[in-house]
Amino acid sequence: MNYALAYGKGFLNIEIPDNCSTDQILPRDSEGEKPGDSTQIIAQALKNPIGTPALKDIIEQKKARNAVIIVNDITRPTPYQLILPPL
Repeated sequence: MNYALAYGKGFLNIEIPDNCSTDQILPRDSEGEKPGDSTQIIAQALKNPIGTPALKDIIEQKKARNAVIIVNDITRPTPYQLILPPL
């Protein structure tokens, strides 16, 4: 089986032998989300994360005076312009 993985500004082609078990995991379609709602959806997700307290609550609990936010490099298409402002 051949796969093309996003790598840098291009793709990295890899071949996995047919005798290896593979699965492809894709994200579920989001129901009810409209393309223009991205900022609101991200802000809501940051306020009410799944499986962990909100960042604000963690900071208050630990009485932290500062925090570090780590972001990945430019080769990943992460929409920081949407994610970072609500923080």
